[in-house]
Amino acid sequence: MTGVTRRWLARGLIALFALGAIRTVVVSVLPILRPYRSSARLKQMADEMNRLLPAMVGTEMELTRVMGSEGMLTEELRLVHYTGTVAAFQRQVPAMRPQMIAIACADRTLRDQFLLREIGVRYNITAADHTHLATVQVLPSDCRR
Repeated sequence: MTGVTRRWLARGLIALFALGAIRTVVVSVLPILRPYRSSARLKQMADEMNRLLPAMVGTEMELTRVMGSEGMLTEELRLVHYTGTVAAFQRQVPAMRPQMIAIACADRTLRDQFLLREIGVRYNITAADHTHLATVQVLPSDCRR
């Protein structure tokens, strides 16, 4: 594992909790629409979140954009200092995924407003130069294990 990958793993995963502040603001100001997990509802939430973006999440990661689709919220994260290879990063994904699931399931806003309402969260992760590194998905069923 490279130093940058190790540093991101240590700092970046913890920084995912900070995303809760953006989600909390958006969830609290939007009126409840039915159905909650609909594409229209999640696109509206994503549009509201995108007004606050881009935003740094800790020192290693930038939340650049959020997208909503039926039953899924997708967050695009850029590792601002990562210059390693795609292959090197992807080798770390199996170790990162359980930690990302644990963080997502423990995050009160993410868990209560999304995962418990059967809305999954997808993280599209890119390098500093915007090269796609990996996609990690947290499904509602992951939090029931």
